[in-house]
Amino acid sequence: MNGVIKTFLPEKRYGFIKGDDGKDYFFHQNEFKSLPSHNSLCEGLLVEFDQQVTPKGYKARKCHLLDVKLYSLPDEFIASKKSSVSGWEMVDGGQWVVTGTSRVSPDAAMRDAKGKAFQQLGANALLNLNYHKSRGSEAGTGSGTYHFTIHHYRGIAVTLAKKDINGEHQLNDLKGVNQRASSVKQELLRKAQRTTWLGAIGLTVLFVVSAAADPVIGIIVTIIAGIKLREWIAQGDWLQRVGS
Repeated sequence: MNGVIKTFLPEKRYGFIKGDDGKDYFFHQNEFKSLPSHNSLCEGLLVEFDQQVTPKGYKARKCHLLDVKLYSLPDEFIASKKSSVSGWEMVDGGQWVVTGTSRVSPDAAMRDAKGKAFQQLGANALLNLNYHKSRGSEAGTGSGTYHFTIHHYRGIAVTLAKKDINGEHQLNDLKGVNQRASSVKQELLRKAQRTTWLGAIGLTVLFVVSAAADPVIGIIVTIIAGIKLREWIAQGDWLQRVGS
């Protein structure tokens, strides 16, 4: 008998298959003898199985997955602290870490991380997500220094999908996260290099002009400008290869 997995509870390791005869067949994950991992089972997969009638109802035995080449995607962007998501397969990505940053709130940092992963890399999930915060400072309105908290979220950019006989995507259509991330990083490095050279020239000119009026003011202005220059250069640090 062929059928489709209609429900599956990964935590319980069981679910129900809707057979081609219209009946619901209970199954346990142990009835699948050759699965790459527990994440291979999810709703929507096409299954071949043996039928069995029990006092409690119909049961599927000796199950195995049929070769389904179509995939469906999550309805929403997924962010998880774990390295995997139940019911979903990582079909691409995993080589690049995205960092979202905000001075406003952790939620804003999360939105920044999701936006970068989705809009610039084409990923639909961030895994191994973690949060941390740092301190920043800048000149205040008076003579003092204003200190503030910077929120950061870091996660590995991936594409999640699952096999689905009613899916709309081929596997090759879902590839490209790692390649796009590599291209984006190369462009960020080129921009940082240009900014470094132009910034070095600008700092030299700024120091000469300022020092001509007052050497002390020249030094102070140059230091402040140098700090800002480092911040501009570091803007490309939101994308890093895993392990770097």
